[in-house]
Amino acid sequence: SRIPAQNSAISDFSVFAQDDWRVKENINLNFGLRWDADFAPKIEGAAAAANLSSLNASAQMRDNLKNFAPRAAFAFDPFRDGRISIRASAGLFYDFGNSAASVAFSDSYPFASGRFARNLSLTASPTNNFTPLSLFAAKLQTPRMWKFLTEYRQEIFDGNFVSISYQAAFGRDLFLTRSLFNADPNFTLVRLTNNEGSSDYHALNAIYEKRLSQRFSVAARYTLAKSVDNFSPDDGSFRQTVHGSQI
Repeated sequence: SRIPAQNSAISDFSVFAQDDWRVKENINLNFGLRWDADFAPKIEGAAAAANLSSLNASAQMRDNLKNFAPRAAFAFDPFRDGRISIRASAGLFYDFGNSAASVAFSDSYPFASGRFARNLSLTASPTNNFTPLSLFAAKLQTPRMWKFLTEYRQEIFDGNFVSISYQAAFGRDLFLTRSLFNADPNFTLVRLTNNEGSSDYHALNAIYEKRLSQRFSVAARYTLAKSVDNFSPDDGSFRQTVHGSQI
């Protein structure tokens, strides 16, 4: 069963500043700083829903207002003829926790509850309480990712270009939600979201481009990549089930 629909809103606020600086005729620099204010939705009744101190968690996700993301890039033309360019960039990016917070409005106490039956006939009445609860780590941070790019591009002869680039992305403090069964006598299922997720990505790209006209070109690309993380669900969610966990 579910209580009537709730009025809720998820608010995010961002400010970005950027400056381009032409150091020399053949050297361009770019700097940027972004501030992402991650306001967690306020859930009525969340504060009284549960206080599982042994998990160091709360039913209310915290606000994160210190998400400052610097960005920097440069472009270099070593021979000042436009035939060779060297570029590099680096930046920090944040991912708001809207999806994880939204779960609490649709699939958590006090918004959802019910009863179920085990090992009984299909016509038997449900006898056991089913009360799910979504919790968030007390010091939950906004997930972040560092991205890096370096590229060498050269026009080998008129209208023909080759480029070699390296890309890397490092995800840190990513959301990981664990489903804990029998974790508390008052809640049949506890979903705990924390920052235990992480990921690393590396890629080497080789591109050949043939410019046929000012508006048309063809290209061939080869990418050699490697991705490593500590949790990769097939369904696109961020949940991991832990059976029989006890507080």
